[in-house]
Amino acid sequence: MCGILGFSWEDSTLVKKLAKNLEHRGPDEEGYFVEKVSLGHKRLSIIDLTTGQQPMFNEDGNIVIVYNGETYNFQNLIKQLQGNHTFRTKSDTEVILHAYEEWGTDCLQRFSGGVYSFAIYDKRKHILFIARDRLGEKPLYYMINEQGFSFASEMKALPLLSRTIDQMAMEEYLAFYCVPAPLTIYQEAKKLEPGHYLIYDLSTKTLEIKKYWDLHFGPYITLEVDELKREIITRLKESVKERLVADVPLGILLSGGIDSSTITALASQMTSQLKTFSICFQENPTYNEMEYIDIVSKQFNTENKNYNFSFKDVIECFDNLVWIYDEPYGDSSMFPTYLVSKLAKKDVKVALTGDGGDETFGGYMSYFYYKKLRTLKKVPFSRQIGKILMNFRNMPFYHLGRDLGSSNFNDLFFVQESKFSQPELARLLRDSQNVDLYHKHRLYWNPKFPEESLMICDQKTYLTDCLLPKADRASMAAGLELRAPFLNSTFVEFANSIPASLKLTNTTKYILKKALQGVLPDKILNRKKKGFGIPLKEWLSGELVPLMEDLLLSEKFRQRGIFKQTYVEKLIKDHKKVDHTDRLWTLMCLEKWFRVYHDPKAL
Repeated sequence: MCGILGFSWEDSTLVKKLAKNLEHRGPDEEGYFVEKVSLGHKRLSIIDLTTGQQPMFNEDGNIVIVYNGETYNFQNLIKQLQGNHTFRTKSDTEVILHAYEEWGTDCLQRFSGGVYSFAIYDKRKHILFIARDRLGEKPLYYMINEQGFSFASEMKALPLLSRTIDQMAMEEYLAFYCVPAPLTIYQEAKKLEPGHYLIYDLSTKTLEIKKYWDLHFGPYITLEVDELKREIITRLKESVKERLVADVPLGILLSGGIDSSTITALASQMTSQLKTFSICFQENPTYNEMEYIDIVSKQFNTENKNYNFSFKDVIECFDNLVWIYDEPYGDSSMFPTYLVSKLAKKDVKVALTGDGGDETFGGYMSYFYYKKLRTLKKVPFSRQIGKILMNFRNMPFYHLGRDLGSSNFNDLFFVQESKFSQPELARLLRDSQNVDLYHKHRLYWNPKFPEESLMICDQKTYLTDCLLPKADRASMAAGLELRAPFLNSTFVEFANSIPASLKLTNTTKYILKKALQGVLPDKILNRKKKGFGIPLKEWLSGELVPLMEDLLLSEKFRQRGIFKQTYVEKLIKDHKKVDHTDRLWTLMCLEKWFRVYHDPKAL
C-alpha cells in the first residue's frame, strides 16, 4: 500500500516535510503535485512497478490522483473503459482515474472488493473528491481549520494540527481501547468513515460527506445446506485468487486458527511454494499454537518461518508502535502483528490474512454465550436467580448471575465488550462527561434478529474501528501490504445473507466448518478457538510489573489530573485476585501515548 496526503493550498516545502511522516507506508518512491492544491504520495510498489508512479494524471492533465490501495477487479474495469480512454500504465491507479472521468462519484459502485483511500483533484470543477473503501481497510483522516482543508493516511501528516483532546473520544477509547470513527483523539481532526466519500469545493470552501455503501444482514439466502457449503468455498476461492495478483512475492500470515488455515489451504491450490509466517510463544505453552501451525504447514507444503515472542518485545517496541498508531490504541495484538509483519517483509511484500472470518461467520464465543443466555432469560425467575448468584463475587458463576440479573438485556453484550463501563468511568475519571458509550452500537440493533445484529455491530465497530486499523498500521510500519479474502465486500454481503441459525448451533462457525470438511484437517476444524493475543495477564503480574508501575504510579501520570489515583492503585493492587488486565493495559497505552505525543521532547 502507500501513504497519501494533501491540502487546499500551495506549499511544496510543507507537503514534502509532512510526507516524511509517512515514509514507513511508502519506502519505494515519492511524488508531489503543487498547483492550487498540494498533493503528496509515498509509494509501496506492488502492481506495475515501472510506470505506476503518482501523482497520476488523466490524458489532458485536468484530473490528478493520489491513491493508497488495491482495486482487485481493475482488469475487468480496463475492458469497460478502454474504448473511451487511453491507458498508459498497467496500474489500478489509472483505472480509478478513468473510472472517475467516466462515471463521476458513481465509480465507487464499480470497485467491488477493493481496499483503498484516494484523493482526486478535478481542476475543471475545482474540487477534491476523496473516498474510503467499503469496510475501512485503508485509513483516511481529514481536517478543516483556518488554514484550509487537509487530508492524510495518518494524522501525523496533517498540517498544523491542534492537539486539543476530545474528551468524548478519550472516554470511548477507555471503553473500547480504540477511538471509533468519525472521532479522533483530537477535536480538530476526523476520520472519513468506511463506505463514505467527501467533496471539498475549493471555490466555496464547503465540505459535503456522503455514504455510498453500507453493511446490513439479509435478505436470507435460500440455498440448501449442501449447495450453500459449495457456494461458500467457491466465493472464497474467487476472493483468494483476486488477492494473489501482484508483481512481487506473496505469503500468508498463519496463526493456526481456522480462518488463516483456510486461506492457506485455498491459496495452496492456486500457487506453489507458499511461504507462511507465524508467531510462537515458546515460554508460554498456553499461548503457543505451533502444534496447529505445523499441521497446516505440512498439510499444504508451505515454507513456514516463525518469530518467538517474549515480554521483552513489548518493552522494545512500545514507543515505536504508539507513534505509528497516532491515537491511543490498546489492542495488545498490535505487537505480534507488527513483529510477524517484519518477519514476513524479509521475504515478501504482500501477505494474505484470515481477518474477518469471525465477524462474518459468528466465530466469537461471546455470540454463542449471548444466544445461550437469551434462552436462560426465558426461565421463570431467572433475574432473581441472577441476583442471588451475584452475591458470590469470587465464584465462576458470578458473571452469569450478573448477566441474568441485568435489567437492560439489549445493552448487555456491549457492556461486556467494554474495558471500562460507564459506571466504572465515573469512578476512574476526575471529570467524566457521562458519554453514551453504546450509541453507535444501538444503531445496528434489531431485537427480532439478535445474533445477526451482534455480528453486524461487530463488523461496524470492533472490526472497522479496532482490528483493521491494527492490521494496517502494524503491517505498514513494516513495509508489508496485507490482504484479507474474508473481507471482500461482496463476500461479506453474501455471508451476511446466511442466517445466524446456520452459524451458531452447538458450536461457532457451524456452516463454515461444514463447508471446510475435506479442505482442512479435522484437528484444525475441531480445535478450541484462541485469540491472537499475548500473555498480558501473566506478564502484568510478573515481568511487566516494572513497566506498569513506571507508567501508572509515576508523578507524570498523577500530574495529568485525569484519573482518580486511588482507583487506579486499587486496580493494580487487586489484579492478582481479580483480572484487571484489560483495564490496566488500556490505561498503560494511554499514558504511553501521552509521553510519546504530548510530553516535553515528545516525537
